[in-house]
This record gives sequence, C-alpha cells and structure tokens, in this order.
Amino acid sequence: MDWMRKRATGAPRGWSAPDPHQPWRVGPGARASRPRLFFRNAINEGLPVVELAYGTDAIQKGDTIGIDFERGVVIHEGREYHFPALPKEVLAILNDGGLIPHVKKLLGKA
Repeated sequence: MDWMRKRATGAPRGWSAPDPHQPWRVGPGARASRPRLFFRNAINEGLPVVELAYGTDAIQKGDTIGIDFERGVVIHEGREYHFPALPKEVLAILNDGGLIPHVKKLLGKA
C-alpha cells in the first residue's frame, strides 16, 4: 500500500507504473492517471470504489458499515463519512455487474 500511496501522490516525480514490476517513464502531468486507471478498471469489473479522506482509522477489520453510493456516505457506528457521490451512469454500470453486462443490456443482448 505504501508503494501505491507514493506513486499516487507523484513521488518520485514524473514516474508512474501500471504494475510495480514494470515501471515506465511519463511526464509530470500524468501523475493522477494511476488512481483514475484503478477506479476505471474497478468500475468496469463491477466493483464499487470509494475514497474516504477521513474516518478510516475508526473502521476496524470485521466491522459492519453501510455505504450509500448515491448520496456519497459511509455509515459506521452512527457516524457518517462523506465521499463524492457516484454519477448515475457509474451506478448503472455497477448495478448491471460491470461494463460488459451493462453494454449487453443496452444492446438488448443480455
């Protein structure tokens, strides 16, 4: 996780890698592409992803949480932690089980 955190924040500068074993050179403007790539791939597979700026220390392994993707809220022990709500298009892809089932549904081939 520390490796991903360092890469996602742009350290070392100008480097990014889709795989920790295959580094490749990119310009400094592409530092945010790794988190976008992770998010896009997760949504395409039908896996919801949220990023909490705070509150993760309070959540322990085995705890039960509630997540409202439309409102952008994680509920844990009566407290609410907010994240950017997912767009309705992303929610439709997740509800259909990923991008391929979603496109098949739209094309009438599901």
